[in-house]
Amino acid sequence: RRVHGELILDRQMKRVAAHSERNQTPIFQVLQKYLPERGRILEIASGFGQHIVFFANQASPDLTWQPSEYDATHFESINAWREEARFGNVLTPEVVDVSQDRWSIESESSDKYDGIISTNLVHICPWGVAEGLLRGAGRVLKSSGFLHLYGPYKIDGRCTSESNEEFDKSLQSRNPEWGIRDIADVKRVADACGLAFVAMEPMPA
Repeated sequence: RRVHGELILDRQMKRVAAHSERNQTPIFQVLQKYLPERGRILEIASGFGQHIVFFANQASPDLTWQPSEYDATHFESINAWREEARFGNVLTPEVVDVSQDRWSIESESSDKYDGIISTNLVHICPWGVAEGLLRGAGRVLKSSGFLHLYGPYKIDGRCTSESNEEFDKSLQSRNPEWGIRDIADVKRVADACGLAFVAMEPMPA
């Protein structure tokens, strides 16, 4: 079946998104530049669970990966991916609503994360949710940690391609609070949250 133009396949409980299979390798090629050899990595908006299991398979076995989702209906697929892979370092998923002032995974005694990754969230959510992601990252990351965001961005108010312009219109037609964000706005909020911009890498869709 097709959902918003993307092919979604069901393999029993394990769901597969075609775009995730297509972009997971190039995403990891960039991500691996920032991953430590050991530590804790949090994924925000894990979706079906494809990316986090793929990344865990490619990265150091001494990294622990925490999947999370706002929508707990995705847990069945995330757990199916986990169980098939049989990686002890991919934990059970947690419900995380990044728009909240305090995330469910935060506590006084909990260790902070070495990295946070989030794929295709910032443009498919209200801006307040994107701001919440950046604020939360500022709270739960170690001082040496990183936030890795994958997705399209505008530069100086303009999309970087005609296809992105069409995609932006499509997003806003589905929800006027969605849309491709200007990188300057992301940097502004990130800076206020204690996050320093490091790099913007060209990536395939």
